[in-house]
Amino acid sequence: MTEKQYTGTAPPLKHGAGKNPDVRNVARGLVEAATAAATHMPEGCTVVIDEGYNPRHGTIHSQHRVKGRAALDLCVVRDNKRVRNRGEDKTGLYTLLHRHILGEMTARYPELVPHLGHGCNFGTSSRHPEEPDLMHVDLGGDRGHIKPMISELGPVPNVEYGKLRVEWPPPEPKGPPRAWTEKMERRKRR
Repeated sequence: MTEKQYTGTAPPLKHGAGKNPDVRNVARGLVEAATAAATHMPEGCTVVIDEGYNPRHGTIHSQHRVKGRAALDLCVVRDNKRVRNRGEDKTGLYTLLHRHILGEMTARYPELVPHLGHGCNFGTSSRHPEEPDLMHVDLGGDRGHIKPMISELGPVPNVEYGKLRVEWPPPEPKGPPRAWTEKMERRKRR
């Protein structure tokens, strides 16, 4: 068996303002696909991790609580401003990101593709089932009722996927995210 020939290395995703950007307990294939997918985004756009594995996230059935297969919450930042990550994808950037993740997953870990779940296709919660959770990607399976389904759109045509090496394990975040630290400081002052 020959070793895969890469054309370069994808820079690791930066950590955003989320609660717990622990990606070491997210499936390697999901992190690699998301990291490589970020390199295909348009000029001026970056992708940051807001949350990965978090044993205290949401309900007991949350994909963020599944150690080793946790969900990722990814935020698109355009021109240094976060793009709204729930509701209608007015910019199309989250749909584009999810299609690139599908393309990278197909090239790197085709066995995981049937398990890939995109927040563009399901609601943010049971209280908001019609509000797409644009930032969410997991290995809980293709599900949801919000169209168009990412699996039906498929990867972006004419893009070469699987060409960049992705470091594993990814670098750990340095200290708690700024937003989380600020929130804790506000609580102490009360």
